[in-house]
Amino acid sequence: MSTPAATAAPAEAQPSTSATVVEPAVRDAFLEKMATGQVPTLDDCERHIARVTTQWLLAVGYALRTIKDHELFREKGFTSFTAYVRAEHPWDPSYVSRVIADIPVVEALERHGADRDVNEGQATALRPVLEEHGEQALLEVWDSTQGKRSAAALVRVARAKGYLPPEGGGSAPPTPGRAMSRTFVRIKEFAELVSGGDGKPLIQVAKEDPDWAREVLLPALEHGLWTLRTEFDKGGEGAQ
Repeated sequence: MSTPAATAAPAEAQPSTSATVVEPAVRDAFLEKMATGQVPTLDDCERHIARVTTQWLLAVGYALRTIKDHELFREKGFTSFTAYVRAEHPWDPSYVSRVIADIPVVEALERHGADRDVNEGQATALRPVLEEHGEQALLEVWDSTQGKRSAAALVRVARAKGYLPPEGGGSAPPTPGRAMSRTFVRIKEFAELVSGGDGKPLIQVAKEDPDWAREVLLPALEHGLWTLRTEFDKGGEGAQ
């Protein structure tokens, strides 16, 4: 009686060299902590800035605002946000200020389904429209701008609709709900900010950037005070 031939054991499967290797997703501690209400570290913010690839303006703006608001720059020994930006980033502090100020514009356009990344020039051009006239006016200008939505094109449309002053200065045509000029609104907000909290906002600014506060803010406040007193003194003389 013959015995059946031994069956060879199946060869161990070898991994294919052509298989696509899926890298694990890189954790973003900044986003994770922001989502759970925690304050990111400076390192979290800087790593987030370095790896951003889409909607750059909004993502970087969030990180920079966090560094500024929570004074995370002190983790590296800086005494002011401006000094930190100048030493650690390739951007001018004024550009960074615009990026942070533009966050509400980019948020509104993202909610609206903007089909491409919004750049700083576009957002800065549209910011006065949002601040003065609201989100609907902002979206109206965005949707009405045909072709390439450059900053210049957005400004032209906003001017045509009366949301920005005409080129060369002057007042914008009156529009529904336009009760105060942009200058009046800004100075009114500044006065409310300065008078609130026993002057603490001014002290906070002075601590954040002492050189700017001493060389720019203080002279501006003194000149403004002198101008108002001069104007009121003229009014008093005319009433006599």
